[in-house]
Amino acid sequence: MKHKLLTELRYSLSRYIYIRPMLLRRYLKDVLQLRRHLVEALILMGFISGIQLMLPQFIRKMLDDYIPNKKLHEALIYFILIVSAFLIRAFLVVRRNHQMLNFGYRFIHRLRMRIMRQLQLLSSRYFDKTSMGDILTRMLDDIMNVENMTTNSLLSIITDGLIIVGVLVLLFRMDWTLALAALCIMPFYLVNFQFFRGRLRKRYRDIQQNYSALSTEFSESLSGIKVIKSFSLDEFKSKKLEHYVGQDVDMRIRTYTMNAVFLVISEFLTILGTALVLFFGGYLVMIGRLTIGEVVAFYTYVGYLYSPLQAIVNMTQVIQRGLTSTERVYELLDISAWPVERPDAVDLKSCQGHLVFRHVSFAYDTTQEQTLLDINFEITPGKMVALVGSSGSGKTTILNLILRFYDPASGAILLDNSDIRDFKIQSLRHFMGTVLQEGFLFSGTLCDNIRMGRLDATDQEVEDAAKAANIWDFIQGLPDGLHTVVGERGRHLSGGQKQLVAIARVLLRNAPIVLLDEPTSAMDSVTEFQIHGALSRLREKRSIIIIAHRLSTILSADEILVMQKGRIVERGTHDELLSLNGFYKQLYDLQFSEQEKMFKRVLPIL
Repeated sequence: MKHKLLTELRYSLSRYIYIRPMLLRRYLKDVLQLRRHLVEALILMGFISGIQLMLPQFIRKMLDDYIPNKKLHEALIYFILIVSAFLIRAFLVVRRNHQMLNFGYRFIHRLRMRIMRQLQLLSSRYFDKTSMGDILTRMLDDIMNVENMTTNSLLSIITDGLIIVGVLVLLFRMDWTLALAALCIMPFYLVNFQFFRGRLRKRYRDIQQNYSALSTEFSESLSGIKVIKSFSLDEFKSKKLEHYVGQDVDMRIRTYTMNAVFLVISEFLTILGTALVLFFGGYLVMIGRLTIGEVVAFYTYVGYLYSPLQAIVNMTQVIQRGLTSTERVYELLDISAWPVERPDAVDLKSCQGHLVFRHVSFAYDTTQEQTLLDINFEITPGKMVALVGSSGSGKTTILNLILRFYDPASGAILLDNSDIRDFKIQSLRHFMGTVLQEGFLFSGTLCDNIRMGRLDATDQEVEDAAKAANIWDFIQGLPDGLHTVVGERGRHLSGGQKQLVAIARVLLRNAPIVLLDEPTSAMDSVTEFQIHGALSRLREKRSIIIIAHRLSTILSADEILVMQKGRIVERGTHDELLSLNGFYKQLYDLQFSEQEKMFKRVLPIL
């Protein structure tokens, strides 16, 4: 019977604050991981509430006993006790707030780190389907809403809840009929809350979704500002942004107006209940059932009852936003990491770099067509394989599969005769170095960015990598050398310079497998050939797969795989493929013939 009553009470509470029981249990489970701070705060809240509830009794004693009987000495002693109690209460409030802030911000810190780790575990598939604006909104705005609910509202709800319980006990002890009169407006409070809760919550969720779209549009407008200006898209993008901003304004005005109506009704009910207590209490004094001191004390207790209720009502906006954001945060945390590691996956301890694609096929979720169809090739240490083909032929997908950003739909990728799915993903990637088509740099110095190839590298090793990538002369010409700050995404460097830093990072990593997505695309011809010198030194005992759009890259490859519509249609060396007079010959005539002439002119100079 007791268990049944507890279950019903928990269910009623969960419905009252409009949270699914599962979400409530999960939130409380996370909250209780920091229960040391929370328990101490709760104990302090009990003392604080108890001291606060002493004041009406002091008022009653003064009005009914000390003042009529002129007991000045007793009144003075009682006054000193009350002042002392409230001084102690002030100290306890500071300590309680300190513990609650410790609890709240530690909880948010853990939640932020969980989200960050989750984002790092999620596959490229998630980022392909989800806008950056939505991710940032969950990471920043939703976390802030949960923070406001946890650090502020939770404290107030617990404190006010303790006061309400204490007040109800005292009210019924003083006079049960007057207590019932004071509580007769409670059903109207619940009806008011029931009517507005779902409507407000839905509107807050709509606001968050629109805000995600607004963030995405704003982020794209900043990232693509050069494209917008060069194509005179200023007005078009402004109108599109204005649409989302206008929706945000309209949604917020409607939602906050509805919340204001909710608050006004609650305030009216509070005033009505207070007036009812004064009227009925006055009547009880007239018939001699209560004294004036008891009615004043009762009235003060009713203020303690209605004020917390009104405070909880006022926090509805913060709570509804917080609950909506809590759902969105848990939605993100509940997304399964993909690809999923096998239960028996092991750490890759050493690697020779012998890669084999065996009947590999793959398709992205966003398309019905196969991106790769029955891919077969082998690369041994010390060899370079170039992938050539038109856009969308599947070249980058091959690199993504090797890095296990995705897993094949069928077939297998073998590393040193073992399926790469047999290894833990992090340990697998430890033996790979990657340079993308656009060299990505992080905020920080040149040294910081190169050292990300191997975090325990010495300054001398960083310098040697920079020399091997032919960027050392440029670095020496900078006032701060290796300690020059590159800015966000390396904005202080040119495209070619960023690519050279990225190549230095891979050289420092010294991995047995190197994946290059056309690393020379952003460089001038002289730098391009210098980089190929660095790559030739890199080739020793390493397996290199390179996506090639430049002839100089193709000529240095041991084998060229020509791709078309997800298939390898031709393979061989440059001369062998030209003699076939097939698809590669067509690509050569369209793209590479002029590059070959330039290559022959520049090579003697170098």
